[in-house]
Amino acid sequence: MSTQSFSAEIEGFLQTTSEKYVNFEIGLKTVELEGNPIYVFFIKSSADELKSSWAKINSWIGGNFQPLLASEFQRWNVYIFFTVSDKVDSALKHQIENNTLACRKLVIEGENSFENIVEDHITNASLKIDLSARNKTSLELNRNPDLDTLLSNTSIRGRKNKQNAKAVFDSLYQSLKSK
Repeated sequence: MSTQSFSAEIEGFLQTTSEKYVNFEIGLKTVELEGNPIYVFFIKSSADELKSSWAKINSWIGGNFQPLLASEFQRWNVYIFFTVSDKVDSALKHQIENNTLACRKLVIEGENSFENIVEDHITNASLKIDLSARNKTSLELNRNPDLDTLLSNTSIRGRKNKQNAKAVFDSLYQSLKSK
């Protein structure tokens, strides 16, 4: 499919989506990450509108936008940022963000710019890690004699040994507590 044709399909999708979900402000941005396009939807609404429609919007994007994408990488990297000016119930936020159907979803409370949201949640551009400054000294570990004694004749692996594991952990806890 040509780039021009693909762009027209995306424009048509956005137009249809905006007409379908009139109470939402819907935008789409493309972010380049290591040479690959990542599609990021920004959907602005109230907390009440979010509660009643987030699943429908997610399904709509998953069923009508993701099939337009050329590669598996692109289909796996579609984000929906639900931006809400008011406070969202924590249970609803948890439900949305932990839903694995179709897209990666985050609820952003309060005003925030597109650039800040992408930087914080996709590119991590503000995260500065200096790997050259790592401590390169080795860590020497010594065996704990109390733990060696407790574990010497006990197997705690597997489901069948759940009671053994509990007994060992209880003994270890009591041993460490008394010191």
